[in-house]
Amino acid sequence: MTIGEKIKFYRELKGYNQSEFAKLSSVPLATLKVYEKSDKIPKTEPLFKIAKALDLSPNIFLEPECETLGDISALFFLLSKSADLVIHGEKTDGKYSADSVSFSFSHPLLQEFLADWANSTESTRDMRKKAKEFKEEEIRKPMLESAEKLERTLEYNKISCKIKV
Repeated sequence: MTIGEKIKFYRELKGYNQSEFAKLSSVPLATLKVYEKSDKIPKTEPLFKIAKALDLSPNIFLEPECETLGDISALFFLLSKSADLVIHGEKTDGKYSADSVSFSFSHPLLQEFLADWANSTESTRDMRKKAKEFKEEEIRKPMLESAEKLERTLEYNKISCKIKV
């Protein structure tokens, strides 16, 4: 999903039309329309205004690219510093065995989040799998769109949480 698609999705999820949201966010209507069509990527200041009006962190609009092991490693280092990441696994000679390593969070709210995330991910994955069983595009496409909308709605419900961990 592009930044513009996300802005539109979350704006609509909150129930605002473009005109209302432009006023609420202090972003000119014409500019908002350009962003939502993905003709232009918002700079920092308008993106922060949009995020604030949606009661979201601006980070939701900036999806990190995880193309390399280094990209993913950086996320784990960040989690280990800020989220009570706990590493589990079998050790031999004081070192973890690569095939047994897993992680969890010691904070109960993060544990609950992880369980909810796993359940919702499995549900949307199942929806997509069932949709692909249909050869008819008029059946498959709405099912895939429903899975995408459900996934984004569940995502919004989690990312809009302002509880500090």
